[in-house]
Amino acid sequence: MSEATIRTAIYNAVKDLNNVGMVYDYERHATEWDQFLDLFKTTVGGTDQVRGWMIGYRGITEANQMTFNISVNAGTERVHRFNLLGIMGIDDAAESEKTFAALAEDVCDALDSDTTLHSTGVHATPAAMIFDPAPFSGILVHAARISIDVTEMV
Repeated sequence: MSEATIRTAIYNAVKDLNNVGMVYDYERHATEWDQFLDLFKTTVGGTDQVRGWMIGYRGITEANQMTFNISVNAGTERVHRFNLLGIMGIDDAAESEKTFAALAEDVCDALDSDTTLHSTGVHATPAAMIFDPAPFSGILVHAARISIDVTEMV
């Protein structure tokens, strides 16, 4: 399973979640702050807001040459690291922290239960999350950074 195939599996696990917002299968960038912010504007429950996710690749964090034994065939084992950055505009009156924390946990659950990321010849670590408010394109948002390592045999 290549980096591109793993990235697609992560994207597919996230994109169909209810009220997830905008989902991109790569890290988005723009030269102007307003253009960047526009990439994450969406409507959820009839309310316009900033809400979305980007999948970023961080490389191969470990590679091992596997030697023949009874349980493992010879080959190379590679560990790919992906980070998902999720953001949602803060609305204190609506207790938005609770909403986004639940959504971020749903993203973790979707990754942890995805059958493509947990199949023959590939294994993903449980999704780990850091959750904090953060500045984003000139506004304060809830931010969730989810990390997942996916091991493949090649």
